[in-house]
Amino acid sequence: MFMIGNLISQGILVIFSITSALLGYLEMTHHFLIDYLQCKAMFNLLIDKILHIFSPFILVCLYT
Repeated sequence: MFMIGNLISQGILVIFSITSALLGYLEMTHHFLIDYLQCKAMFNLLIDKILHIFSPFILVCLYT
């Protein structure tokens, strides 16, 4: 349940700050994939944090 709440809060922040529902949905999807793969030990905590920091910037660059 925590993961779902975290995804929704991240998506809502993106929707309200950038005013794009598409980017909000993409942020939720990226956030889920990053957290899921980190829970499955596909990469370490440092890579997890780097992806969390840079994924919104990458989404905005791709969208504009």
